[in-house]
Amino acid sequence: MALITSDMAEQLEDRSMTETTHHPLRPVFVAVLALKIAVASLLIGAAAFAPSVSAEGSYFVSE
Repeated sequence: MALITSDMAEQLEDRSMTETTHHPLRPVFVAVLALKIAVASLLIGAAAFAPSVSAEGSYFVSE
């Protein structure tokens, strides 16, 4: 059983700070996520401006 001293804790903390690297495809992921949000907002906005359609007699098959 090893005890972690304050010097060891500082070394571990420094090592974890310097060794954090981002995934190489992270910018692609962020761009795709932003594009999905933009397309979704565009589609919702288009649906909001669409005129409402009421069911008329011409829509029914049997008359």
